[in-house]
Amino acid sequence: MSQVAALLRVKPPEIDLHEPISSYGIDSLSAIELMHSVETRFGLSLPMSAFLKSPSVSELAAQILGAGEEVGAPTPKSEGAGILSHGQRALWFLHRLAPDSPVYNLAFAARVHSKLEVGHLRRAFQSLVNRHSSLRATFGYQDGEPVQHIGDHQEVYFQQVDASDWNEQALREYLVEAAHSPFDLERGPLLRITLITQSASEPIILLVIHHIISDYWSLAALLQELSLFYEAERSGRAPSLPPVEIEYRDYVQRQMEMLNGPEGDRLSMFWLSQLAGDLPALDIPTDHPRPAIQSYRGRAETFNLDPDLTAKLQTLSRINGATLYMTLLAAFQTFLYRYCGQEDFLIGSPTAGRTRADVAGLIGYLVNLLVLRADLSGQPSFRELLQRARETTLSAFEHQDYPFWLLVQQLQPDRDASRSPLFDVAFALQSAPLIREKGLSSFVLGHEGTRIELRGLELESIALEQQVAQFDLAMMVAVEGDTISGSLSYSTDLFD
Repeated sequence: MSQVAALLRVKPPEIDLHEPISSYGIDSLSAIELMHSVETRFGLSLPMSAFLKSPSVSELAAQILGAGEEVGAPTPKSEGAGILSHGQRALWFLHRLAPDSPVYNLAFAARVHSKLEVGHLRRAFQSLVNRHSSLRATFGYQDGEPVQHIGDHQEVYFQQVDASDWNEQALREYLVEAAHSPFDLERGPLLRITLITQSASEPIILLVIHHIISDYWSLAALLQELSLFYEAERSGRAPSLPPVEIEYRDYVQRQMEMLNGPEGDRLSMFWLSQLAGDLPALDIPTDHPRPAIQSYRGRAETFNLDPDLTAKLQTLSRINGATLYMTLLAAFQTFLYRYCGQEDFLIGSPTAGRTRADVAGLIGYLVNLLVLRADLSGQPSFRELLQRARETTLSAFEHQDYPFWLLVQQLQPDRDASRSPLFDVAFALQSAPLIREKGLSSFVLGHEGTRIELRGLELESIALEQQVAQFDLAMMVAVEGDTISGSLSYSTDLFD
């Protein structure tokens, strides 16, 4: 029982054995961390939903301790680096359709307030590239199929720009242009670091990486390891980092073997049944007619919810046995219903794709998209809608390992170049351990002025004007301390 208490980060005397674990603030991120901890400490793999269904503490302990040790099959080692995951194949295909589009660039900028040793920083980034094979990847075309190449060594792209005679407007324009500059997937590199120096102020770091080799969780892991490598460079000691447990190509090989077995069949049957028949398109009133082809041009509006409202939302979630993610999802469904009047529609939502402990620190494109069906039939109260959203979410999390893009291939929806397949609107609660612990949500959401300290690197976030949108609308939220930060991106082809 004491080990279970440690997992919940609660001292044993303070635990009520019959209290649901949701009382201890379990959310989607906590569930992932609990999954990883249970697997590491007990050799037992439990689904994420086992924690989100909010059993009592004693029920959870019995489930963990009574199951015994479950030794999973060893991760298969890939003989070559050529295979792409289903998600990577989709991004590669979309890049081929629009090679000059920056829609899948991930970028953040930060001003450095601490003394910066440029040589140490460059070598720290080089150590990251040396450590993670994904950061050395390029993508070609062979025998009608995309292939991935991993170089044995690649010099990090580290550019220094002298901006001593730039004003603030020129600086901002440069940052936006550099952040939206497209990548060449075939030639690489797919990670760019730019250090901008001005004589009268602190230097600025701009990091841009293509989504095909990274996701938001990976960005958090990269920043954490960057701080360790930078500290090691400054101190002259080796960084305290464990060896890389699994390469991305090994993860892909494991995924392919799972999909070709009974588990893949089970997951496929679930999603095909959930999305059978004619799927509803969400028709939100727009300011402009929908163009024939998506341009991915967009903008974003950011906002913050005050601590009082945030606390009330967290309380509402707990008393309804829901997570904050479920509550905010139900609120977003209500928002969309008020505009479109539809009782049945689909929302896409990313999940971290890190259901095994050994991929917690893996750099790569692991994120998967879940298709969540909103049901507002029968004029439900918000609490009723929240329960529907809770059940839909739990079922989706139980089957989250089935790749979205493989599902698209199987469903074969009518392809409409003006829309994304299956859904036009997305919702995300951005979460990763470092984001929560270090306050990186403002970096992820593109807010201005948040300061963080990463082992000698004192950074302040700089907002980059967003010029792309993957979907008609996408709501991204993150918990930062006692407040909720949010960003609503939108297609400027459709909305003013």
